Amino acid sequence: MRLTHKFERDQQSPWIGPALLFAFGLLWLVREYAVTPIQIVGRSMFPTFHEGQLAVVNRLAYRVRAPRRGDIVVVKTRNELMIKRIVGLPGEEMDILDGVVRVNGCPLEEDYVRLRDHGNVKAGILGPDNYLVIGDNRAGTALAVIHARRLLGRVL
Repeated sequence: MRLTHKFERDQQSPWIGPALLFAFGLLWLVREYAVTPIQIVGRSMFPTFHEGQLAVVNRLAYRVRAPRRGDIVVVKTRNELMIKRIVGLPGEEMDILDGVVRVNGCPLEEDYVRLRDHGNVKAGILGPDNYLVIGDNRAGTALAVIHARRLLGRVL
């Protein structure tokens, strides 16, 4: 005697649909609120990042600790996301002299900068929750003072 059992469509486990829905929902939540993939556009962070390179943003990083000098971050603007490096922290006096970033009058050591311009920016003190961000490719980037709420997260 031979026993066979055919599974009919209506006999499949009733939990597969809800489990798939839960898995996709969890994946969406993680991508939206924890880690987000981004593609690098532009050359402002060259040579650290290259055009078209993929990176991951930790959106929870600054819920655990404050941003630090040297962190590579994604900044939200009205129209786009920008990737930059934090060089100035709240309360610090910042200026740029002949292309060299200075913190409280002392040159900032930046081993990651390969392409430098020779511009100058007058000294100013960063306000509470404000950070100075700039790209690593100083010959082709903009600098900005941004409020902490504009930091989407830290690039891993």
